[in-house]
Amino acid sequence: MEYYIFYSLFLLLSFFDLFEKRFSVKSPFYLVILLALSFFIGFRERGIGGDFVDYERLYNNILTQPMGLYEPGYYYLNKLFSSFFMFDFHVFLFFYTLTYLFLMFKSFPKYAYPFIALLIFYSNYLLVTMVNTRQILALSICFFSIRYILKNKFLIFFILVFLSSLFHRSALIFLFAYFLNGNKIKIKLFLMYFTMVVLYLVLPFVGDIPLLLSSTFYSKIIAYLSTNNSTIAFVNVPDFAGLILLKRITVLVFIYFFLSNIKSKNIILFKRCYFASVMIFLIFFSTIPIIATRGAIYFQIFEIILLPLALKYNPKYKFLIFTFIIIYSIQNIISSVNDLHGHYVIWNFNLF
Repeated sequence: MEYYIFYSLFLLLSFFDLFEKRFSVKSPFYLVILLALSFFIGFRERGIGGDFVDYERLYNNILTQPMGLYEPGYYYLNKLFSSFFMFDFHVFLFFYTLTYLFLMFKSFPKYAYPFIALLIFYSNYLLVTMVNTRQILALSICFFSIRYILKNKFLIFFILVFLSSLFHRSALIFLFAYFLNGNKIKIKLFLMYFTMVVLYLVLPFVGDIPLLLSSTFYSKIIAYLSTNNSTIAFVNVPDFAGLILLKRITVLVFIYFFLSNIKSKNIILFKRCYFASVMIFLIFFSTIPIIATRGAIYFQIFEIILLPLALKYNPKYKFLIFTFIIIYSIQNIISSVNDLHGHYVIWNFNLF
């Protein structure tokens, strides 16, 4: 029930954002939402989210637990909060959630209708973070970094993507976004980097060619690609690929139809990113599901900007577009809640 209360609130704010303009992102209310969501996710009931227990075990045993399959950024952040600050695991989750939500919230007002962007983000991405704890921080850093592509500051963009890869290696695929910018897509460089990242992910399975990767990383990839591991959600992607692809193509057609005549540099880049997400999924869903899901999401997330921008540039059709967004977000929130397989309970915790 709590999930839908938040959804209803964001839907109401989206209505005001579009028709009334009664709330500003500069108001204290925006900060209250940020803190409330961080508390809601950070202090959730133990076990909500498929990897919750594993992450909690790592956190509570960080002094004896080797880095293993975890990326160094996430591992040492756990070490800092657990052994140095000695916070409860839920306090760590609160600050962790606050960090990535701040990066997302910082980006929403830069484009159009921030509360509508928040509605789409909450329904289609945020609740899933209760499962993909490491990747959501990487995703938020990459989403934040897009501004530096638009400013032609590639070095800052590269540093941010590298930083995000310290929390989830899949973030390296977002380097491709750089090659989608400008009037002439840098095809040769794009293919070169695309090939490098694909080899980085799958080379262990096509031969014994030496690669500068740890043995634990091989184990991670094997676990992701093994169809015998029922705990990996996306190994069944091929079974649902038709429905997933249909939904993404529907959004893609919708975006291109309403934004086809807009020549804004920002919008062109965002449209290319979303198109890339569809192509990545289409190419890899049956062969390398990890790329089709964990890789495509870095480009798919730009729908949370594109759909509000469709409203901004098509005021005559705002009722139609807003109706589409509501239907789309309802379908996503129901799917996200069902995926959590649980209910929300405030955790009884000690601050220190």
